[in-house]
Amino acid sequence: MKFKTLINLIASGQLALLLQLGPIFRQSYRSSFVAAALSEGIFTMLREGPINIDELYQRMVGFTSGETPSKENISKEKLKTWLDVGVSLGELRLTPEGYALHSRLSRQLAQPSNDGIAAMYQEVCTLHHELITQTPARLRENRYFVFDDTNGELIARSSRILEPYIVEIVDSVVPEKGAFHLLDVGCGSGVYIRCACLRNPELQAVGLELQPVVADLARK
Repeated sequence: MKFKTLINLIASGQLALLLQLGPIFRQSYRSSFVAAALSEGIFTMLREGPINIDELYQRMVGFTSGETPSKENISKEKLKTWLDVGVSLGELRLTPEGYALHSRLSRQLAQPSNDGIAAMYQEVCTLHHELITQTPARLRENRYFVFDDTNGELIARSSRILEPYIVEIVDSVVPEKGAFHLLDVGCGSGVYIRCACLRNPELQAVGLELQPVVADLARK
């Protein structure tokens, strides 16, 4: 860059603005990558240790009928490029054995005990992002968000971050023995019905859930 061009950028304030936005850009890329990796199960795969690109490709993409070796190689190379973004952001690292989790954030979100927090991370980066960025255009078009626009299973998982507090409420309301009836409206994953049933074996409970995929999650 010519010295005059640099001076003009400094004088205009654009260089200072770009430098100010740099960390924001990086955090945005990092959040997007982590959310995608969580959604695709990458962190779950890497939880036990490094996995090479061939095995990751087979687990993530699989093989479609009639897929040629050349197409497979192209897809594998594109997957590698995407994983390398995670390496450059510090979320993954590339070892002789393959790709592995690197950052403390990624390693923590990969733990099953932190699934509710991982789901909340995904919810913020996907659903909440869409609500914030799409609302003005949808209002202009009279096209509102509806219940089915939400990822019910994801919300059911993320809502478990409140589990320690709600379990206390369940314990304070449900007696340890004796006949008792419980109605859980919007039961989500069904975790609080299960908690109440474990507390009182005589309890009878009904859970209502509007989204079939979430109801299936509750049954599981």
